[in-house]
Amino acid sequence: MRRPVLAALLALGLAGCNFQHVADPTVSAKDAEWMRLTPQAELDPNFARYLVTDPTGEAPGTIVVDTFSRHLYLVLPERKAIRYGVAVGGEWTPDINSVNSYLRRMTFRVGFNYSQMPVAHRGRQLADRSLSFGVSLPITPQDRSGVSYINTTFLVGRRGDGTLLQENYFRVIFGFSINAFDWFRRYRID
Repeated sequence: MRRPVLAALLALGLAGCNFQHVADPTVSAKDAEWMRLTPQAELDPNFARYLVTDPTGEAPGTIVVDTFSRHLYLVLPERKAIRYGVAVGGEWTPDINSVNSYLRRMTFRVGFNYSQMPVAHRGRQLADRSLSFGVSLPITPQDRSGVSYINTTFLVGRRGDGTLLQENYFRVIFGFSINAFDWFRRYRID
């Protein structure tokens, strides 16, 4: 009894999958010849551009990020959308309320990003892949109501088409998160 029900649910789920690959730009004969000479890069099909039925219901021209499925949708007219893959990451704080260990109050982050750049070379869209590592260092005393941080991120990436045109890069990013919640505190009289 379970197998027919599972098969019916799977068939219904797959019937809703209507992916259509978005065509690359039209190129000249010379550019097409150059493109045939370049090796094809491996690309996870989940991160490729696809023309799909709009799952968002938003107005045309709207950009929607679905964090659960890790996709970005550019909504088009006639209930269509172009789907792109987006970044993934996570963060971890061992113990935000630790009084005796500064290291346990630090927040650690890691992330991966894949995106297609708005630039094409010889008719081929350029990609940008990067891996990031970060840490947030608390800079206010723990007994205050809001904790402020110095944020640092180290980013390693590669841009290009995977052949002759590519750039490796390393980036260091510093930032501040200033939190002061004293003004939101409602005082109570006991």
